[in-house]
Amino acid sequence: MNSSSKVSKREVGSLESIQISGGRRERQRLKTRAKITRAARTLFARKGFDATTTQEIAARADIGTGTLFNYAKTKEDLLLLVFREEMDVVVGRAFATIPGKAGLLDQLLHVFDAFIAYHQRDVEIAHALIRQLSSVNTPETRDDIIVFMRGLVGRISELIRNAQVRGELRSHLPRGILAHNLFSIYYRLLQEWLGEYITYEQYVARIRPALELQLRGLTPHRA
Repeated sequence: MNSSSKVSKREVGSLESIQISGGRRERQRLKTRAKITRAARTLFARKGFDATTTQEIAARADIGTGTLFNYAKTKEDLLLLVFREEMDVVVGRAFATIPGKAGLLDQLLHVFDAFIAYHQRDVEIAHALIRQLSSVNTPETRDDIIVFMRGLVGRISELIRNAQVRGELRSHLPRGILAHNLFSIYYRLLQEWLGEYITYEQYVARIRPALELQLRGLTPHRA
């Protein structure tokens, strides 16, 4: 009985040691990732995306290029790493500040306006970002973007659910599909603006009518 108790204590001690060690490694990994994203964002803003090299990013982050490639295989992946971290904050703030008494259309515009404001901070980087989002290189990065999009579509679906509760939309609509459609309208116009097929002013003129047209046929039938 005593022997079993001693073994158990050793096992508990070993597990605690592993947990502490794992916790330290995870903190160090997050710290290094933050250094990399800060360095990449600074250099992209200062020199432009195309002129920045991975070696410069590694040097500014004070790490070796081998360590850098453990977090991102290419400069394009680094751009997406920066985008993911910054957009998490942008999305969180946008949904946290949605005007509760507004209708669904104005709530959607509030969110998409926040996204546009983010891209307007550095249009050159936004150009590069849109190009890269169309052709993600690595499975890890692709999975990360998929997780981000699922979360975003889920938040839009919740706005749709609330609109259904308020009686703005029919109650039996497939919320996930509608959320994806609404985001796709925004994203297509974003691509046209950043691709310089339309001006920013044309984007502003088109986004509300395009979303409104999607929603118009989905309102409950009134007697």
